[in-house]
Amino acid sequence: MKDTNQTNDNNIKNSDARGKSPLVITVFISITVMLITTVISSLFYVNTTKKITDESNQSGNVSYEQYYSLICENNEFNRQIYEYAKAKGDELNICVDMLSMRTSYEYSVEELFEIALESKVDGIIVESKDAQNMKVLIDKACSNGIDVVTLLCDSPDSMRRSSVQVSAYNLGKTYGQQVVSKEMKGNEKILVINDSSNSDTSQNLIFTGIQDTVLSSLGTTENTISITQYSFDGSDTFAMEEDIRSIFLSEDTIPDVIICPDDQATEVVYQALVDYNKVGTVRLIGYHNSKTIIDGISKGVIEASIVVDVKGLGEYAVEALSEYKATGFASEYYSVDAELIDIYSLKK
Repeated sequence: MKDTNQTNDNNIKNSDARGKSPLVITVFISITVMLITTVISSLFYVNTTKKITDESNQSGNVSYEQYYSLICENNEFNRQIYEYAKAKGDELNICVDMLSMRTSYEYSVEELFEIALESKVDGIIVESKDAQNMKVLIDKACSNGIDVVTLLCDSPDSMRRSSVQVSAYNLGKTYGQQVVSKEMKGNEKILVINDSSNSDTSQNLIFTGIQDTVLSSLGTTENTISITQYSFDGSDTFAMEEDIRSIFLSEDTIPDVIICPDDQATEVVYQALVDYNKVGTVRLIGYHNSKTIIDGISKGVIEASIVVDVKGLGEYAVEALSEYKATGFASEYYSVDAELIDIYSLKK
């Protein structure tokens, strides 16, 4: 009888051990991943700061007093912002670094933010496309003494110290004014392309600005102007191209005017107009002044494009962080200008 009870006890212990094993393994893996992330973040920070120090020594500059990290995707538009932010930082003896330019691996904005957070930088400038997810990270950073300024896309419910952006509604009005600058015959279809991965409210404000401007400019007519939105997944480059190019697969879905408040989407639509032989049939109004977009304007494929003041974006972001660190206060919003360029302005 004793042997039977002992066997049962052993079976219960073995069962408990088997039940706990998955939990123990999960905890072990989680801790390991956290340790690896911390080590990678530290090594990344050390290597980055070493490179910056070496560059400073070679150029004869003194050591920086503070280190700000610009967290954004690595594209031409953001690299232009970075150049102006870096120049302003140099004036103030502050090192400004764009992490996405210093790694061969394509980290997400959230992962780059975590790296900057673990590295204990003095300040973070971030393009907060996913406002809800970024709120948690921004609040964590600010609670740990790392001040944050949002760039272009805001996270207003977070603890961020300031936001540098262009007025989304005014941007929409500028697009709308360009649409009605040419004669509208009626029954035109206007399609505004938006990034579904961007939860910031600016896209809705841009659309409202376009809608208000176009409809008020045309007044009441018997003809109907259709203004709709089309979303693409900006988090996946391949999916984005497939989503946008699908617009041209059926004649019924091809609009008369396409508005792209996104530089990458503008380039994809530009190429699609060429590939599907829709140049001169579909009006394209885009965003930014990359080499590809300027080429599209020069060739008459892109009617016009809105260019945001990247100099103001970069400089104001650094100034806002610097001011807050010095005084404990900063303007809640810094607004930058935008202008529209077309083939005529390029010739000036």
